[in-house]
Amino acid sequence: MLATSVLAQPAAPQTPAGTVLTAWVTVFNSADPAVIRAFDETYRPAPPLGQLDPGLRQQTGGFTLLRLDKSEPTSIVAVLQEKNSDRVSRIEFVVSAEDPPKILRQTLRPIPRPADLQVQRMTEADALAALSARAGELADHDQFSGAVLVARHGKVLLHKVWGHANREAGTPVTSNSQFRIGSMNKMNGDLRVFPELAVVVAALSNLDPPAASRVVDFFTLRMPATR
Repeated sequence: MLATSVLAQPAAPQTPAGTVLTAWVTVFNSADPAVIRAFDETYRPAPPLGQLDPGLRQQTGGFTLLRLDKSEPTSIVAVLQEKNSDRVSRIEFVVSAEDPPKILRQTLRPIPRPADLQVQRMTEADALAALSARAGELADHDQFSGAVLVARHGKVLLHKVWGHANREAGTPVTSNSQFRIGSMNKMNGDLRVFPELAVVVAALSNLDPPAASRVVDFFTLRMPATR
């Protein structure tokens, strides 16, 4: 989520619970099995971090610390921000007072975004810079290859490419590179599956001339060859 970059990120306190929270976020974001095992061996969480659904890391993109709701030496409650969206979760740790602390209880659950943590609107320049930086970050981690073009009122505001169209051949991406995009060929929906479309179609059919006459060839369009 680009706009979240403007929100200040607090630092966890140097308490047993704060130390565990900081370590957990860092280790979760790393997605490194060896680092995760070391965390589990040090703090002995139950269930171990290594047993978390690996898809959660990919889905969220990792977390950033957004706010501390409660902080005591052996307990802490915080709000975490997903890196891939504007969704937030609340995480809680209760730990022992020993060194290193041991996790006695841990919870992580999604919550509605608090009113005082709403995503702030970015300026056009900041949004374009954040978009470019995010695409570059994903490309650096081999998670994105492609072209991005942003235009407004006919004026191109951003046009950049990242990665390879063919990694084996070392062919770089260009604006004309063709990719096989999942579901790109699903150009129509059945009204029985999407009943809401029936309402739209009924409204459009009352136009003069009917809207259908304007898009008569839409459902017979041939998709360009992809590779």
